[in-house]
Amino acid sequence: MIKRYLNKGEREDVIIMFSFTKWLRKKADRLQELKRNKELIRFMRTAATLLEKVANLMIQNLDIEAKNQIDKESPRYEINCFDPGTSGLRARLIEEEKKKEILTEDFYDICDHALVICQECTNRGQSVQNCNMRKIFIRYEIEVFNHYTPEGICPYLQERYLKKEEVGYSEQS
Repeated sequence: MIKRYLNKGEREDVIIMFSFTKWLRKKADRLQELKRNKELIRFMRTAATLLEKVANLMIQNLDIEAKNQIDKESPRYEINCFDPGTSGLRARLIEEEKKKEILTEDFYDICDHALVICQECTNRGQSVQNCNMRKIFIRYEIEVFNHYTPEGICPYLQERYLKKEEVGYSEQS
């Protein structure tokens, strides 16, 4: 079964891969400017290419919004090293990562939908792609209920609310 959504950890892994690819290419370009070892530069570029291929394989079958989210987030990240002696800074950065700003109106919409509307959702096909609530969930990285939801069915809809034919059950099961 094709995975159409990544969880937060997987999404971060892909973003790190793209960031490291960018870092490797910048370093290779810099080494080339300095006329350093050509073999080293070639290996760095090869490593960047292979890592980029791995990241692209991880996202190739994702839903378009999931891909767009990664495309939007990736440029904001870069590879850095932290000295363990600067743990205060690192702790603050980790703490900041845990926080998400959210528009109050979006928050109220999420609450309304999560408590009532999504459980009774009948959207299928293209209307799932156009669902404002789904777009908000994706924007705020709300974990999906089912990473393997078939196209045309919302991944935020709990499986217990799907019809048997939508989740691949058969009468013989």
